[in-house]
Amino acid sequence: MSDPTSNVNPMNARLLSPAHQLPDRAAHLAGEPELAAAWEQEIAERRAQAAKVQHLLTYKARKLHQNKDQHSFTRQAVEKTIIRDAAAVLGMTEAAVRRLLGTGEFLSRKLPKTWASYTAGAIDRDRAKSAAQAVEDIAHRDDLLRVIDAEIAAKAPQENAAGLDAWLKRRVPELDSAAFEERYERAQATRYVTFHHRGDGITRIDALIPTLVAAPLEQEIYAQARHTSRTAADSATKDTGVENTPQQGQALEDNTLAERTVESRTLTQRIADAFTDRLHSTNQLRAAEHSEHDGAAPPTAAQLSPVHAKIGILVPLQTVAGESDAPAISWDRSWSLPADQVRRIATDPDADHDWYLAGTRPGPDGHDEIVTVVHRRCGPTPQTTGGPRANAAEHSIEPPSAARDALQD
Repeated sequence: MSDPTSNVNPMNARLLSPAHQLPDRAAHLAGEPELAAAWEQEIAERRAQAAKVQHLLTYKARKLHQNKDQHSFTRQAVEKTIIRDAAAVLGMTEAAVRRLLGTGEFLSRKLPKTWASYTAGAIDRDRAKSAAQAVEDIAHRDDLLRVIDAEIAAKAPQENAAGLDAWLKRRVPELDSAAFEERYERAQATRYVTFHHRGDGITRIDALIPTLVAAPLEQEIYAQARHTSRTAADSATKDTGVENTPQQGQALEDNTLAERTVESRTLTQRIADAFTDRLHSTNQLRAAEHSEHDGAAPPTAAQLSPVHAKIGILVPLQTVAGESDAPAISWDRSWSLPADQVRRIATDPDADHDWYLAGTRPGPDGHDEIVTVVHRRCGPTPQTTGGPRANAAEHSIEPPSAARDALQD
């Protein structure tokens, strides 16, 4: 029998070009010849995909140049034909081809270093597309684009798609807080909820809602889903008597069945059930409002309780004090919050805040990393003046120096 590894070059790991080195997280696997060969195939596929986009861009540029002296209506018709013909050749939808060309054009013009990484195979299309989408709001700022382009080209090859996306969500708002605030305001107009009834008794819900509403709900239903399995299983196996009566035996059998039922649900299913319970509680509240006059027993407080989960945000002291518009980021660094929203939350008299003072130092990637955390009994004291923007005064608090002293008490 032939050796299954006979077609693999054991020297591949040592022959990887500098541009094709494995990411740092997988560098320890470079000595595995099969994985090295698979990595080279991955690079080849990325380069082939990028070459396809380059051919399409060249084709589009040639056709438009041939018709550059034509009327604008003719040029528009030519562009539509370009999209239609490319879709026919590639077996793609016209919308997909349009997005492919749009991403390629944007990267080649606005993020040349990222584009070079993409065409060299250092990053795949998903990460290239994430980069293009993330910087759209600062596309008019050539000075910022040069900065972020160099950072993306250095960071993207070392990050997976999710890690790069999370970093971009933090980094771009840091570069231009004003653009981020404008995008935040525009995004509020895109909120929606739709229901798709599948016909098999299950409905899919799609929604875009404010993160400040969704994040606490997410925390609560995740916690409820994890807690439900433990408490229900404990309750199902609890002994309810001392005597071994037929009734007790039946109860134990029922409890064992209940335990198996509880444990048969996956975490994803328990999360869905927790979300459904929250929707059902809202329906119960409305029903209670109509049944009060009928003498019906109202739902319990637990059934009608609002969302009590807390979210954590990391915010510079200067932002809280109104002396900076640097955005806050969530504790898990998955989303950002504009400065005005941070100050509104910080000065909300009805909010039950827990304040912590975090000490930071520059991390290996050039950004601050938290090294110490100190709990603060109460937050900085609100005041009515200060702030870099006109509307920051109503949300500002004491100056950073005083706030720092207060937080360190």
